[in-house]
Amino acid sequence: MVGLPHQATLRKKFAALMNAERMAHYLPLVTSVRRYGNRERSFSKPLFPGYVFARVPNETKSRIYQIDLLARTLPITDEAAFLHQLADVQRVVSSGFETTVHPLFQKEALVRVVSW
Repeated sequence: MVGLPHQATLRKKFAALMNAERMAHYLPLVTSVRRYGNRERSFSKPLFPGYVFARVPNETKSRIYQIDLLARTLPITDEAAFLHQLADVQRVVSSGFETTVHPLFQKEALVRVVSW
C-alpha cells in the first residue's frame, strides 16, 4: 500500500488511469456546496488534496513511475494501521454528513510526518 501524491489539478485523470490499469485505489471525495448570490452549486473535491491511495502490486510498481501525473510515492510502514484509518475515512465520507478538514496548517507550510 502506498500513498500517491499527485498534481492536484489532475487528480481525477490520475484516478481514471488507475481504473484503466486495474489498480485498487481510493480518492476520498466530499461534496462542497457554494452559494453564488441566490444560486447554489455543488461539486466534488478531494478530502486530502493532492493524494490518491493505492494498493500497487510489486510486479506493477514500475508502471506507476512511468505515469507523468505522479509526483512521488509514499510507502506505508504499518499497513494494518493505515488500512484501519483509511476504512474510518471511507465510513465518514460515505455517511453523507458534511465533511471538512480543519486547516491546522497554512498552505505550502513545511510539515514533518511521523508514524505512531
